[in-house]
Amino acid sequence: MSRVALAAAVPFVAPSVTDVRPRRRRQIRRAAPGLLFIAPAAVIVLVFVVAPIVSTVRLALHDWDGFSLERDFVGLVNFAALFGDAAFWAALVRNLLWIGVLLLAVGLGLAFALLLWSRPRGWVVFRTVYLIPEMIGPAIVGVVWLRLWQPVNGGFAGIGQALGIPWLASSPLADPALAIFVLLGVQLWIAVGFFVVVSLSGLQLVDTTLLDAALVDGASRSQRIRYVVLPQMREHIGLMRMLALIAGLKAFDLVWVMTSGGPGNATQLVGTYAYSQAFAQQKFGYGAALACVVLVIALVLTAISGRSGRER
Repeated sequence: MSRVALAAAVPFVAPSVTDVRPRRRRQIRRAAPGLLFIAPAAVIVLVFVVAPIVSTVRLALHDWDGFSLERDFVGLVNFAALFGDAAFWAALVRNLLWIGVLLLAVGLGLAFALLLWSRPRGWVVFRTVYLIPEMIGPAIVGVVWLRLWQPVNGGFAGIGQALGIPWLASSPLADPALAIFVLLGVQLWIAVGFFVVVSLSGLQLVDTTLLDAALVDGASRSQRIRYVVLPQMREHIGLMRMLALIAGLKAFDLVWVMTSGGPGNATQLVGTYAYSQAFAQQKFGYGAALACVVLVIALVLTAISGRSGRER
């Protein structure tokens, strides 16, 4: 008898409810330990990530001064006002500059890590010194640099007066045209050390046998780095690039400590601008709308960065 005839002769019998239920119970029992393990992390994400995002989106649809018990629903009015706000667009451009400086820090950190990888004399001291700014935090670093840039008693002011450099003696933090570049320089100094350490961790995973084979084949140092080391560092480079994008969009503490967005709005980033709108101007709905737009931009840039990294 052929298979077709046999299949036609044997009637199809659907599984009964009594057969399905024990199977489901077994599946639930097998999945229960895994669910218990991920439950604490899921609760933390819901409480500290999902709930604040939902609350911020709801607040962005209202007009609220932070004190009254009632919130006036205004729909998309805050978002419409945002897209016509020149100060917001100027702050967003500065955030893009911030991202550019952090991407530069990725390249410099990788370059320094490649130099330290050969372990020259004093490499441990160099690595430790570069990591100090990241260890003590941007806020404390900002306070230190603010003291150095004080126009009267600051360290750089004394150097400027001694050497006859007017812009250094008067503190560029008070100059709207120079203040943002001072902040970018400090941020670069902070970020390079962090990316040096991340790059060194990636270099520890490089297959040295491939390097030895390339050396035997007569490859130069630059060729070994380009064709052997960097391809194996692709995931770490993608991670550092993504961290730079996220850090550039959420930058706040260094700017707030050193200039609070001033002089005027010369150093306002989107984060500091949203904070000032919410807590200084009592426009909490507008500040929440700014935060929502930053979140969307961060998600889009992260997705683009991740996709381009996979394509490469």
